[in-house]
Amino acid sequence: MAFVPALKRALARRWHARLSTASLVAKIGDGRERLGDSSLFEALKERGAHQDGSLEAADWSKARIAGLLLASSRLRGARFRGASLPGAYFAYADLREADFSGARLAEAHFREANLRQARFDKADLRRANFARADLRHCSLAGADLREANFWGSDLRGADLRNAATAGCDLETAIVDASTQLPDCPADSPRFRD
Repeated sequence: MAFVPALKRALARRWHARLSTASLVAKIGDGRERLGDSSLFEALKERGAHQDGSLEAADWSKARIAGLLLASSRLRGARFRGASLPGAYFAYADLREADFSGARLAEAHFREANLRQARFDKADLRRANFARADLRHCSLAGADLREANFWGSDLRGADLRNAATAGCDLETAIVDASTQLPDCPADSPRFRD
């Protein structure tokens, strides 16, 4: 009966296609779905790829997914408050005004993502990659940025007050007079204007 698992997946795909995006995201967040063998996550990715803006403003706050892959997705205004997404891959994504406050995002990738006005207050961003990301007017207040990579990222107007920045690469980041930098020891890397 090798066709039974394939039949179950086909039925699940049809069922998930009928659910709203909010329902699909909620099912991911509730922890009952196993991503490895379900069509739920594939249905959500497919919807994001083919329906303009369908993932915008979605609530991912309950999500507990290691290695989530949402590269190039349109997630403007999405809520990830308190989510646990270690190693998530958001490269090239539109995350303007997204809220990652208190999220666990260690080793996440935001390379060249648009994060304008996003919130990462008190988020765990250890070893995260923000290379060439647009972080203008982004809030990283109190975030754990230890060993994070900000190579070539735009931090103009960003708030990094009280952020932990030990080993963080901020030397090549673009800052201006409105950037609120953390208190740095005298031997820390210099920032360029």
